[in-house]
Amino acid sequence: MVASKSNTGRSPATTGNRDTPGIASKLLRFASGTRAGATAISAAALTVMTLGGTALVVEQVWLADQRDMLKSATDAATIAATVTLGRELNNDPAISDEDLKAIIEPVARRFVILNLTHLPKERYDRAISTLVLEVVVHRAQRSVDVVARADLGGSLIARHLPMLRTAGMTDDVQVASRTESFVNPVEVVLAIDVSASMWELLNGISSCTDDEVARGCDPARGRENSRIAIVKRAAKNLVNILDPSAENRVAIGVVPWHTFVRLEPDAITRWERNNWARYPTRRVYPEPYVCKGSGCATPASIEETLAPTAPESWKGCLDSHRVGSVGTNASLPATSEFFVTPSERAFAKAFFPAGQGAAYECMTPPLPADFGWNICYHGRRYGTYSTDSFDPFKPQHGCSDANPAMLPLSTDAQAIDEAIDALEPVGNRTYSALGLLWGQRVLDHAWNRVWGSGDHPADPAASESEGIRKAIVLLTDGEDSHCGLGNQSCSSSELGFSRADACTSIKQAGTEIFVVAAMRPDRISSALGDSLRACSSETANSDASYAFLDNTTREQLEAAFADIATRLQTPRRVF
Repeated sequence: MVASKSNTGRSPATTGNRDTPGIASKLLRFASGTRAGATAISAAALTVMTLGGTALVVEQVWLADQRDMLKSATDAATIAATVTLGRELNNDPAISDEDLKAIIEPVARRFVILNLTHLPKERYDRAISTLVLEVVVHRAQRSVDVVARADLGGSLIARHLPMLRTAGMTDDVQVASRTESFVNPVEVVLAIDVSASMWELLNGISSCTDDEVARGCDPARGRENSRIAIVKRAAKNLVNILDPSAENRVAIGVVPWHTFVRLEPDAITRWERNNWARYPTRRVYPEPYVCKGSGCATPASIEETLAPTAPESWKGCLDSHRVGSVGTNASLPATSEFFVTPSERAFAKAFFPAGQGAAYECMTPPLPADFGWNICYHGRRYGTYSTDSFDPFKPQHGCSDANPAMLPLSTDAQAIDEAIDALEPVGNRTYSALGLLWGQRVLDHAWNRVWGSGDHPADPAASESEGIRKAIVLLTDGEDSHCGLGNQSCSSSELGFSRADACTSIKQAGTEIFVVAAMRPDRISSALGDSLRACSSETANSDASYAFLDNTTREQLEAAFADIATRLQTPRRVF
């Protein structure tokens, strides 16, 4: 009964399958016997071909749509993963590759899923259940690749046509996304303090033993834990992250500073040939001597006439002073002239610079009753007591071939690394405004001819340079001490500009300022900390810090430079 009922009630699909051979035989007999039959078969074949071709076209459009949706999701994932990578490396540069990947992979997966939530529920569920991700972390380049494979709903027609089942169609699609570092051109100057205290450890303790200090500590020993050694490693890591090149339109300059900056040899020749730096015959000095005791007043600054001609060849050191015509005073220009080129107003060659306590003419007996000491260039120099005498400073004291030279903006990573390797502490005083001002002069496109053509990879007037980022990274290890006793900030001295004036003008020019302290936070006074933050581009509305003052350990100082590099990057997808 059941079998009989089944035979009489079979479904149309079953009936169709069983009757197909009969229908085919009748069609073939019809076709062989009549012209109409042949025409009908041709039409049927053309219909099948048309239907198949249409199916293939629709299938390709459908798959392209799937790829586009999955590609958009992986693009978002790889950028989010890259940002996360930079943040994790900044927080813990020593994090293991395994721990890093364990953090990055969930981020990538979450962002892929978030960017597929617009799909209908059935297609979304199918996509999530079939989603396979491969995440590749490039630690050194600080970028992440994401490869995704998923079925976002399958094909429409082709997979249901028997004749196209072997056409290589699959339900899954696979896409890959990768990031690169920059969208906009970037120009950065590393303004690095090379005063003698940079040989110390971060905690301010000398890296020499007591015996070595007594005998004169040799800075060539390569003290790997000194401030300068840590800063050099951190700076080179920043260069590695930013990956300067002409193709990337990323350039980096290096400005070592203490109370001078020094030009590189080719620049010295060019500046002298163009009369951009001149020997002055008069300049202002802080005071003729320093008094001793608490009851005396330090004498006022004095203006002295110098030797009529330069005593020796110029070694390329400059400070903040400029001259007008030949023979005029070396003096500070107005702050509005900070960035006028040396062809408009020449700089004074630093043959007899006016640092803290220095003078050109030395005091001679009889000495004032409150005489403390006299630091000078010409005649005899007297120490703390009038009975002590020393040889005077030589011309260009503190300026020599040992001074690391400035490197203008360069897209050559090797040249930048070599300039960083050459950083050596040589100065006895700190003058951060000098490093900042010369850093901005390196960045200023109007100075392109001064430094040589081609140093600026991006012309600010060109449309492709829209959004260019210019930044100075100021590294200092203490308060300024250039402008004489009581005038450390140079806020009321003719010897130099205050850091505040320099920072204000630089930020008004559109340059970002990052400040890094190479010292423990417990050695930073509240006044110094406030002034460094005020110098930086940090504001109440800043989304991240521009002032990195909490550097108790080597890792924290190195992380500060890495964080700055990451901040200057704009991740984008490559493919």
